[in-house]
Amino acid sequence: MRIALLRSSQSADITGVAVLSIRRYLNEYCTDSTNPLLPVCTLLLEGIARHAVAFDREEYGEFRATLRKLAAALGASQDPAGLLAIAEAGCEAMADYNLEAQRVHGAQTVELRCMIEMLSQTLMALAEAGGQSVDVLQSIRNQVEGARQLDDIRLLRVRLGDSLKSLSDEARRQRDRNAEMLRRAEEAALLAGGNRRDVDVDRVSGLPSSEKAEREITARVGADSSYYAVVFVVEGVGSVNLRYGSAAGDRLLRAFGERLVSKLSPSDEVLRWRGPAFVAQLNRACPSDAVRNEVARFASIRQEHWLDVDGRPVMFPLACAWMVVQLAKCQDAGEACRQIDRFISEHGDGKG
Repeated sequence: MRIALLRSSQSADITGVAVLSIRRYLNEYCTDSTNPLLPVCTLLLEGIARHAVAFDREEYGEFRATLRKLAAALGASQDPAGLLAIAEAGCEAMADYNLEAQRVHGAQTVELRCMIEMLSQTLMALAEAGGQSVDVLQSIRNQVEGARQLDDIRLLRVRLGDSLKSLSDEARRQRDRNAEMLRRAEEAALLAGGNRRDVDVDRVSGLPSSEKAEREITARVGADSSYYAVVFVVEGVGSVNLRYGSAAGDRLLRAFGERLVSKLSPSDEVLRWRGPAFVAQLNRACPSDAVRNEVARFASIRQEHWLDVDGRPVMFPLACAWMVVQLAKCQDAGEACRQIDRFISEHGDGKG
């Protein structure tokens, strides 16, 4: 360990630097009555503590506690070798703390860069998205590339957080408008060609569409009905759309629909509903509690599904919230559909 001794004038101009090893300094200047190493080591620990960056409250607290213990040990030791060992321990603690701070800083930088890149690509892919939001993200991305301190990263995270809400709303509105326009155009074209059957197929899941689901509920609602409509709301679709794009969310919905079909009887009908939801129509001559127990046996089991996202595999949970609607207790189809839509609005995190 080496210490630089700086000689400065009253005008604070540095006139020279002399570098001496601590051991040589002890040999030349230490006497039996004085130990100049003690104040040197004390100043060293104070400097380390004063200039440490608080990148994490818990880590920072542990680091300062370590330095306080070392400082207390300095006063209890007068042996030069012991003082040197304590000073060395302080330097090692500083090196470990700095390494962890650099790791966290790097991870936050990569995380921000990936988020901004994904959002930029999503916005640029929207046909009607204005250029202002893209320019904001581009400027934040440039600042992330040039950020060198944790304080810079924190400020950028705050700025990015302020932008995410408006960007998310803009992307969702545009995606919904485009999807609705596309759906209407496809239905109009199919109806013009006389092919009503294809209109009843959901393009995302390949299952019967929500229009057919509503017609089926209308036909089966009533006091004498033995049918139950079970609504399943797929969890996390909105977050997947926001982070990875709507194509990934569509594939997650398709995977959930396939799992749902595999778990039910061939006589049961699984249909797509609006948003991140499916409806299964079950013909059961049994009480509603028995139907709930049947559904709970497989719906409560969380499974995972791997999707390829930009050339790399990402694991997504196939989890859902669900509810059983007894069509015999609904006055009409409107009441049944309102129950389904209300449940979806309460449990869905975004549209599929």
